[in-house]
Amino acid sequence: MLLTPLGKDVVSRAHDILVEVDDLAAMCAAAAEPFSGKMRLGVIPTIAPFCF
Repeated sequence: MLLTPLGKDVVSRAHDILVEVDDLAAMCAAAAEPFSGKMRLGVIPTIAPFCF
């Protein structure tokens, strides 16, 4: 299967968002004292299937 140009743009942006979320989680983990425990991120149902 091939992606359309729009599909390639969506995948690229989604990848960038996931990298930023991972960086944010790592930053919070590094500062464990003020931010302890799990971090949860809510996503609306129409977007959630594309995040995993």
